[in-house]
Amino acid sequence: MSGSALSYETITVAKAGGVAIVTMNRPEKLNAMNQTFFHELPAVMDELTADPAVSAAVLTGAGRAVSAGGDLAMFPALMADVAAVRPHLKLVFDAVHAIERAGVVVIAAVNGIAHGGGTEITLACDFAFASTEASFAFREASLGLIPGFGLTRGPDVIGLPWTTRLATSAEVIDAETARSIGLVMEVCPPDGLMDRATGVASSIAAN
Repeated sequence: MSGSALSYETITVAKAGGVAIVTMNRPEKLNAMNQTFFHELPAVMDELTADPAVSAAVLTGAGRAVSAGGDLAMFPALMADVAAVRPHLKLVFDAVHAIERAGVVVIAAVNGIAHGGGTEITLACDFAFASTEASFAFREASLGLIPGFGLTRGPDVIGLPWTTRLATSAEVIDAETARSIGLVMEVCPPDGLMDRATGVASSIAAN
């Protein structure tokens, strides 16, 4: 996609024709979310909201994942200092809420792994498309943790029973199951995912 582009450390943004492509860009880490990402995501959403030329955004990931979840490199420091957990959780919630409050329609294009925070970002978007290779999970349960935003947003999107099941079992579901429970709207072939998502985004921008 041609057009103006903004570069951040963990995210790239390309804009053209009223549509922004927002790509989580740590493919070597399966786009695991670190502190830098949590600071950058609200800045990206504010930038798009402030741009009168942008009406819709497609949020995806570089490589084979949207995101495998939180960067495990952060956890030792957090577990060693309980006082650090509360500001960290606020940072995480503020980042994901930035998607919800964005002044543009945000569409998830889930190209592969979307575990933990990856599923939470999918929930935060206005709607989502997924590749047949996509998978979703709240893996936090396997670490004795809970998906904070997932528990608050999940019941509105996929219902309380599925939210409870995923948050407590750490079960991984495929794209078709995600479609059947309302987490994603459509399932696409991998090579057609971005065309489908950007096509719908372009229709929104045209209106």
